[in-house]
Amino acid sequence: MYYSQPLSFPVDDNLLAAWESVRHAPPLGGEQEIFPRFAAAYAKIRSLPRGARRALQRKLACSCGLNVSAAATQRLAASIAGAALLLALAQAAPAATITVNTNIPKIAGDGLCSLVEAIINANNDAATHADCLPGSGTDTIALPAASVHAVTGIYDTVYGSRLPVITSQIIIQGNGARITVKKSKTPIRLITVTTSGDLTLDHITLSGGAQVKGGAILNYGAVTIEDSTININIANYGGGIYNRGDVTIENSVLSGNLARLGSAIFNHEDGTASVQHSSVSGNRANRGALYNNGLLEVDNTTISKNIAAEHGGGVLANAFNYHEPYCTTNISNSIISSNSAHFDGGGIQSFNCTLTVENSTVIANKAGPGGGGISSGAAPGVIENSTISGNSAKYAGGIYGASLTLSNSTITGNKGKIAGGVYNRGDMTIKRTLVSGNKGSAAEVKHNGTGITVDNHNLFGTNGNAGVIGFTPGASDIIPPTGTTITKILGPLADNGGPTPTHALVPGSPAIDAAPVGPDCPSEDQRGIARPQGAACDIGAFEK
Repeated sequence: MYYSQPLSFPVDDNLLAAWESVRHAPPLGGEQEIFPRFAAAYAKIRSLPRGARRALQRKLACSCGLNVSAAATQRLAASIAGAALLLALAQAAPAATITVNTNIPKIAGDGLCSLVEAIINANNDAATHADCLPGSGTDTIALPAASVHAVTGIYDTVYGSRLPVITSQIIIQGNGARITVKKSKTPIRLITVTTSGDLTLDHITLSGGAQVKGGAILNYGAVTIEDSTININIANYGGGIYNRGDVTIENSVLSGNLARLGSAIFNHEDGTASVQHSSVSGNRANRGALYNNGLLEVDNTTISKNIAAEHGGGVLANAFNYHEPYCTTNISNSIISSNSAHFDGGGIQSFNCTLTVENSTVIANKAGPGGGGISSGAAPGVIENSTISGNSAKYAGGIYGASLTLSNSTITGNKGKIAGGVYNRGDMTIKRTLVSGNKGSAAEVKHNGTGITVDNHNLFGTNGNAGVIGFTPGASDIIPPTGTTITKILGPLADNGGPTPTHALVPGSPAIDAAPVGPDCPSEDQRGIARPQGAACDIGAFEK
């Protein structure tokens, strides 16, 4: 068979089985040309995080122009193999590149192709405006390098946006361009994407939009933002983006946006949002720079210097329904730093969303009453292989939580009048975690909830004092002996390798080799260093 010929990728039984499962649905022509694209797409999709993979599959379910029926498209998109086939077919589909050669975004029979005219032609797959090439399939609109497109008209009268609504698959190559508005008394957003729309923004800036929902973008379909900036937009909900579809943000900046809820992004319960290798900074809202009602996944991203007048300076997660199914917030390999909230959750506030924070650092955040770093509610939460350091609040500087599991994490240098490190007001499990060097009435942990589970190789306190109130550490937990100050346990927060800063264990630290190898010892520490490095695993987020 042609797939046994030398190719630039490995052909294994899993790949062949996946190919055989879809190669006749629909019947394909030119299989020899499609298979290499399928194989590459299959590998790519399998490697994506769950949220990004689901977003891509939902995007592909709306694909058009592939000579595949709508029903077959939706069926294929539900599986990884089917999604890979759709992606391969999309790459092979005819497409047009429409070059914009004016920075005046209007409709005019002047022989110049404007951004507005290009979008209309791309949506219609036609030469609706003769100044631009006709659209065909997935269209690429190329803007002049470093150009500024200040939109004055309102070309989307249904949703109320400056540019024509996006109803098809369109890529806008910005080449460093900026889309903005001229001064206007009427607040109008920049772009709306409908359920059939699939918009990719590449190397572009969106600024100056204003609307009730989504100052820059209102999305019901699929949006991918790459190497771009969304800044200085305003809305009640989603200063930068209001999402009810799928949005993926990569290598981009969301900054200086304003909103009541979700200054950077408001992710509706229908939405899936993925923010990767990006920066969310300097946004201001009543609640949350990132406001999540649906599925939010944050990876390798810095969320910093955002301000909330109420709750959740950096991230606010809150399901519309105060019962299961909860919304979901997953944060990994990220830094949540120097955010503030007037009430709870300087860094992160999760009212009733399941929350997972792993391989991340939450540092120097401030809140009023509770949870300078993290505040969580009734929905289950897990903080694993993470560092909570230098946060401050009245009730609990580090974590103000209920229904939380703290695992293999380091909680140090936090300040709170009642609890420096952790205030437990529900059920909590603490395992393989180092809680030491915090300041408060209960320096390390205050338990005032329904239950707390310890006795799993934790380290509490310094200098012979566990620093806990409301429970007693277990037999396997460590209380450092008299004379063991925090400087004999941990080093300062620093770049010790990996994507996030950590506190290294100093030589002779009682946390070294203090936890047996077993199911509760993950294969890597926060930095990605293999565990164990010695005879046993270390307590906390750092493996020495």
